[in-house]
Amino acid sequence: MRIRFYFLMYGLMALPNTAFAGTDTFLRHGCIEFSTATVEAEVCQQLECVESAPNGICKLSACAKNQKSKYADAMNTGCTRTVDCGKGAYFLPGIPDEPESESTEHCDWRPCVETDPETGKCDSYECLSKRTTIIERTSYPRALCIKVPAQAVSKPSIRPDSRTTTASPRHITTSVPMPADSASQAVYEMITAAADYKDEYATGISPEERLRRKAAGDSLDAFWDRRTMFREILGEHWNALKPSEKSEYFYLASALLRRDRYPQISIHLNKVTSIEVLGEKKLQDNTTAVTVKVLSTENGADALPVFHLRKTDAGWRISSVSSEGESLLLIYRQLHDTIIREKGVQPLLAAMRKRLKEPREILWNPGRVGHNP
Repeated sequence: MRIRFYFLMYGLMALPNTAFAGTDTFLRHGCIEFSTATVEAEVCQQLECVESAPNGICKLSACAKNQKSKYADAMNTGCTRTVDCGKGAYFLPGIPDEPESESTEHCDWRPCVETDPETGKCDSYECLSKRTTIIERTSYPRALCIKVPAQAVSKPSIRPDSRTTTASPRHITTSVPMPADSASQAVYEMITAAADYKDEYATGISPEERLRRKAAGDSLDAFWDRRTMFREILGEHWNALKPSEKSEYFYLASALLRRDRYPQISIHLNKVTSIEVLGEKKLQDNTTAVTVKVLSTENGADALPVFHLRKTDAGWRISSVSSEGESLLLIYRQLHDTIIREKGVQPLLAAMRKRLKEPREILWNPGRVGHNP
């Protein structure tokens, strides 16, 4: 039962099904190009004469002390192309193209390094201090602007709020008191939202129904502390990722969760016999552990997954899940560590891109427009 619960609740973290949180359902602005700019600088700090003529004129000079450095160009890093879908439409990123790189070199100092000893005239100049700017761009030419039907429901807040929680299915219960702003209440609401979720990618549903389901998915996203989870899964590799790789990983993971995992989790939660929130306990690392008892329909076995939450300004957020003392994040860290060490991060991202499909109801596609929005 533990293995089955792991797969359905967090199989989303495995390649290529890695996924968490999404974007605002009705966000009309979007980014269609992410750039990462890195500057490699080589500066000559001391120029010395290495050969002099009998008359005392320096014939040949060379750099005696050189310093190299590498740093990020903040001005050219981040979103470099945006689009405004306008009123009545919202932005949805599409599958990105392969990243492209370009480099430019700028000379900051080109002194004379060779002189005619008779005339004192410089015969040769050489660049001894230069900067090379390397820009890597990831474009989203398949990004979409999607019409919002006039009958669509108003956008709900994505912050979980116990005061507006809808009635949960009968098999989701609690055996302990749950204050309105407690970790236990947040887990109870997350499980309820996951059980109530309906597949937003299903065929044959109306645009209005699709938007309702998409809004429900946004609300479900809000329960997860995705940044903490990403860092835990990727471990030491997280800090080594370029900003553009982190952004793309975040988007691809989000999209895959929404399409592949939320529907499976909902089906699973509605098939189990019962789900009971047993209580919470504060831990030394400033997290709160909430234990849940899940009774299987198939074999009657119990599972006791433990949700670890942190209190943030936006409310309680789930940062990890464990069962029988075994952390899911550490399990998937081993998987991702192996993939990145053997193949690199780009094959990981490429596999995630491959799984995504283009959404329907296209209103606008920047890949078909020949200008910069």
